[in-house]
Amino acid sequence: MLFLFKIYDSEQGIQNCCKSNNLKQELLNFYIQKEDNEQVLEVCKGDAFILQQNEPVNGDLWIQALTYFRDQQGSEEEMKLALEEIRKKNILSPLLVLEILKENSKLKFGVLRNFLLQSLKTQQDSIKRSNKKLTEDYNNIANFKNEIGKMKTTARNFDQKNCAACNKELQLPTVHFMCTHTYHEFCVETEGIRRCTICVEKFS
Repeated sequence: MLFLFKIYDSEQGIQNCCKSNNLKQELLNFYIQKEDNEQVLEVCKGDAFILQQNEPVNGDLWIQALTYFRDQQGSEEEMKLALEEIRKKNILSPLLVLEILKENSKLKFGVLRNFLLQSLKTQQDSIKRSNKKLTEDYNNIANFKNEIGKMKTTARNFDQKNCAACNKELQLPTVHFMCTHTYHEFCVETEGIRRCTICVEKFS
């Protein structure tokens, strides 16, 4: 059907056929041939289609669109919009974008400026979050080692009067954990390795 629409150069037919059959690549090629920059962006963003649930963004479409805008004169604004969409949704890496655009030696830095600055900021924020998480993990490990050392060298006083699970008064037989939580024996999992339910939930 699409072939017939192309033979008779039916623009509306080609559009409807591509959209109804989810032919993104075909529709993108059609708009590129028509030099319809606005629709090129719409296809890449997925606005021209009903996206399926959890359908991933097609990075190949954006690569083709960038290449098209790179080679087309007077498409700086569309290039900026494409780069902003790519950056926000993390579709392509900055290095890949630069690799694509370097072929146009006349491309002004102003077109790339915001994309590069924002990408750099995103990477710096990610590094800060990773370093913060790493510091927290190191601190937790140090605290655990310190706690283990205390367990080996210091006597524990189990003076809890109520069961940590049912909160009723403790009666023998009881189970004591080194975290100082105490349970009725029937309140603790009896199959496999016994674990303090409070601490398991807290640190899982």
